[in-house]
Amino acid sequence: MAAAAHETGSLRFSTSDLRPKDRMPFWREVLGRSIARLELAPLSDDSLHYEGLTCRLPGLSVLSSVGTPYSTSRTRALIASDDRDDIVLVTSDSHIYAAHNGREATGTAGAGILVHNARPTVVNFLAGTRRRGITIPRAPLARMVADLDASLVVPIPADNEALRLLIGYLDLAQTAASGPAEIRGLFVNQIYDLVAVMIGATRAAAEIAGGRGVRAARLRAIKHDIEAHLGGDLSPGALAGRHGISPRYLQILFEGEGTTLSRYVLKRRLLRVYQALRSPAHGDRPIGSLAYDAGFGDLSTFNREFRREFGATPSDVRAAARGEL
Repeated sequence: MAAAAHETGSLRFSTSDLRPKDRMPFWREVLGRSIARLELAPLSDDSLHYEGLTCRLPGLSVLSSVGTPYSTSRTRALIASDDRDDIVLVTSDSHIYAAHNGREATGTAGAGILVHNARPTVVNFLAGTRRRGITIPRAPLARMVADLDASLVVPIPADNEALRLLIGYLDLAQTAASGPAEIRGLFVNQIYDLVAVMIGATRAAAEIAGGRGVRAARLRAIKHDIEAHLGGDLSPGALAGRHGISPRYLQILFEGEGTTLSRYVLKRRLLRVYQALRSPAHGDRPIGSLAYDAGFGDLSTFNREFRREFGATPSDVRAAARGEL
């Protein structure tokens, strides 16, 4: 899971693209020893299946995968050959087991465990659900936490807020890896912030993280919530309650982006209807029904705001999509 600091970009792996006889050698040699710098071994007799995406940025590597259960080991031979001093956070949607430097730990579904790449380590992913590995150089992380070594091989519960925010924020890794240098650097620092807060950041690091990594991840989680519940209750009280923050802090997050919660929700609802009007899949549905599903309770307000946003009526947008104008 370690990556050289200068390597940047994303690479996708799939054993489905290979002949059955080539899957195990490719998995072990290319993904394991060459890229992740790990020894890999299956934990079941099932036919090997692996789908993975690795995203590399300066000072950060993110690996996300699904597939048959398997074991990873960081052997003394590998340690001697690359001398990497990285901290790795492993998480899984199912149970994981880790043995590291004479200590053992088992994490339940959604939990995280940290290990040190400079020490012999075994990590077993015990089911075929989604797994993630996040690799960070030890030095910058050690400066951000009070006692990094004490956090190794200690299960981080799935309900740890920083871990929950981190897992959601990792969805941006591929976008960040392909972005400009300033975006890559900001994303890396935000991930450092979240990991530090997750295991016990120093006061200074926590203050920085609160205005950078934690703030960005929380805002992304809230926007994801809004997108998933456009037709539901998105009042400040309901939304803030679901994320464990105050309604005022919720408003501050959006003010930091130069907008308000109500305006952001309105724009997302309008866009949802606009996309539906242009989609053949919704061609027979009444416009009022589409507006209602997107969270509008008053059609006159919807029509006024729609025309203000797109410079056309909903009927005009649908007709244009059909080629009737």
